Amino acid sequence: ISFSRDSDFLCASSDKGTIHIWALKNTQLNRRS
Repeated sequence: ISFSRDSDFLCASSDKGTIHIWALKNTQLNRRS
C-alpha cells in the first residue's frame, strides 16, 4: 500500500498480482474495472 507524494492517490497490490489505484481527493475519477 502506498500514497502518492501529493496524497491524491492510494495504490495497493493484491495477492493475485493486480494493482488497485484510488483517487482520494477527486473521487469522481474512481471507477470499477
